[in-house]
Amino acid sequence: MKTTKLHLAFTPPLKRSGPVSPGDLLTLRMVIQQIQVEKPSYRIVVYGDAEKPRHADFNDDQALSDALRAAIPEFDLSQFSLNPMQDGMGSIVFADEVTLSTSQLSSLGLYSADARHHAWH
Repeated sequence: MKTTKLHLAFTPPLKRSGPVSPGDLLTLRMVIQQIQVEKPSYRIVVYGDAEKPRHADFNDDQALSDALRAAIPEFDLSQFSLNPMQDGMGSIVFADEVTLSTSQLSSLGLYSADARHHAWH
């Protein structure tokens, strides 16, 4: 099985006014996983070397696509199988290292200001 590494760095952060401080950008590993076969649903998981994984669940491919489009317009889901289990490819839709802003993570339901000091630092 051939594996192609796709590196995505989504910078500058979206929907921000003014400059972004380096503390607002996080380089994390992001995994998009199909978690149900019969009625496909999805989970986005992000984690770093010293951070606990955080996840957000989406009930269908449209909800996943809408969330990603809002947070990361450059991310094109059309190049990935949204039903990898049915296609015999395991459960991973996407996995790679990404650089995202805290506002992008928040838009995906993966970050809150209250959790910043506990989860990311």
